[in-house]
Amino acid sequence: MKRITNSLLAIATLLVILLPSCSGKESANAGDLLATVPSDASVVSVMNVKAILEKAGCKVSDDKIELSPELKALAEKQNNPGGVKELTSLCNGASGVDPTVMAAYKEGYDYYVTGYLADPDKFKAYIAEKKGGSFSTENGIDICGNVAVSNSRFWVNLQKGSIQSDEISRFTSLSKSQSFLDNGYAQKMSEFSTDIEGWGDINGLLNTADLGFQGKAWTQIAVQTLYEDPSALVFSVDFKKGAAEVNIGILNSKDKEAKFQLATEKIDLNAVASIGGKADILAAIAIPEKLISQLTKEASSKRPSMMGEYLKLFQSLDGTTALAIGAEGSRGLRGIVTTNGKDLSPLTSILGSMGINVSKEGNVLRLSEGEVSGALEVSAASNDLKGAMGGVVLSSAATNRFKKSGLDRVVVTLIPESGSLRFRIAGIAADDSENILKTIIKNQ
Repeated sequence: MKRITNSLLAIATLLVILLPSCSGKESANAGDLLATVPSDASVVSVMNVKAILEKAGCKVSDDKIELSPELKALAEKQNNPGGVKELTSLCNGASGVDPTVMAAYKEGYDYYVTGYLADPDKFKAYIAEKKGGSFSTENGIDICGNVAVSNSRFWVNLQKGSIQSDEISRFTSLSKSQSFLDNGYAQKMSEFSTDIEGWGDINGLLNTADLGFQGKAWTQIAVQTLYEDPSALVFSVDFKKGAAEVNIGILNSKDKEAKFQLATEKIDLNAVASIGGKADILAAIAIPEKLISQLTKEASSKRPSMMGEYLKLFQSLDGTTALAIGAEGSRGLRGIVTTNGKDLSPLTSILGSMGINVSKEGNVLRLSEGEVSGALEVSAASNDLKGAMGGVVLSSAATNRFKKSGLDRVVVTLIPESGSLRFRIAGIAADDSENILKTIIKNQ
């Protein structure tokens, strides 16, 4: 059963199988798919399957797919159930799948994937052969295990080994007010130019997160403290030449960007670049004096806490703080802390107690400990943090998985934008002449 489920999901889960491109600017219209997603779904995503396949080096025409040499070679090396070998089988035209757009969503405890079929009969024959079973018709819906077919559409229930015909009948008969099309973010997801676009209800996501009761409560408090009226999380994934980019934002209950309630300031790139030398990890954050004041006020409005005591140590911060660190096995660091020049002794004392050397240049504290080396030129890597309030740049040496995937570095940033704060994750390849998806496939 899992083999069929994973095969149908293989295109969507290529991100996970291979991880993080040559695609055009055309939009993928997923409105018909979203019309059959119930309005109470807690997570919904749409995928431009055609664009993703083309970015992987495949040629796509109608229901015919010519796999790239790199993908064929990878298929020969792997034989895991639901993996790349089955992906090649699903995409060789014999399955009857229409390689255009797919949608995935969660309703209650069930996860579904749905998409179009170029040839329903061919698809049903493919599924029946793989499962060693046959389709039966219930309420006008063709069912085989956890796979359902209605006209030129298919559904897979990922959570169970079966799928209910009455559920599919309900999905196909939803009115606009009953479907996801009634969601304020549906229009953007119906016509999107990125490879993957998604939406998730924050409370729904927390309910399914493996955080425990206390973890969920603290996460909810943190989100509500940082954002005004946070309601939903939205995300997009795009594969480009030399880079894969994930953008995440928070919407309020009116489907607008939720206001970030704390003071923000952009990183001073010149200050970060002044650290100089090489490293494998570069982390920086802009901490304006107003932010410390806001956090102190927030902490003092509640009962005495360790947070309030820690904040007293950082009353002198005002500007960019950055650290350059070596890879695993290196304990050295270099860095800067920008201050307001007032009462620096609590901060310098705690840094000194950690064995960090501190020297003062005007309002800037320069930090050093041991020797630092790595693959990143700090002055160049600082440019990856442009426009960010905070961020981290990781070289391929920081994680073997990055290096094995052909990535040069990964950049995670917090971007102040339109009064809100967005999260951006970018995987950057050493070779920017081809789509990063193709690069990663070649390096598997």
